[in-house]
Amino acid sequence: MKKEKSESILIRENIELGTIKINQLKTLKLKIEEIIIPAFNSLEIGDFSTESLNDILSDNSVIVSSMVQLNAKEDIKGIKTPSVRKSMLESVETTVRDFKEVCKSVGNLEGVELLPLIAIIENIVSLVPDAEKTIRESVKEYLNNKGEETIYFALQDVCNSMNSVMGALGATTSGHILDHSQILRFTELKDGQLYVRNDIDFTNLTN
Repeated sequence: MKKEKSESILIRENIELGTIKINQLKTLKLKIEEIIIPAFNSLEIGDFSTESLNDILSDNSVIVSSMVQLNAKEDIKGIKTPSVRKSMLESVETTVRDFKEVCKSVGNLEGVELLPLIAIIENIVSLVPDAEKTIRESVKEYLNNKGEETIYFALQDVCNSMNSVMGALGATTSGHILDHSQILRFTELKDGQLYVRNDIDFTNLTN
């Protein structure tokens, strides 16, 4: 009797997909360093952080925009001339708009969903511990339920049986059977069931 499996059964590792995603993560990290951090620092609103990065790439820079506008309001408190105040506020709006446009190129990168695997520590962009391992695991495919497991084990039983037949035929026919697909020539389908044909000359098979 087959032993019940307690762990999920891995059916595909998707190694190539994992490699693609790891490369996407590295590209994302590089673009954050080259594009987002310099643009953020030019705003002079404080230190860049993981929270800043998440706001920029996930929330359309809502917090960053608020901080820029708050600083601008502080700057114009002592200015009485309406036209100057208006001009300064319009300049701030342009600054925010340009900042969002610059960051958009990074937000549109493939692999931006991997953002949680990136952390910012003292303005340094780092990958979280085991980031690549996490990606490798995330792309693996497992059987999801008992129904899938039943089919899997039934197919494995078929494979095991075919391997046994190949072993037996290979030992007695000097390699006349070339591959597993030829095993089907010894079978026939009746009423939806597969049976061994009754016209096989087993004596000839063993000579």
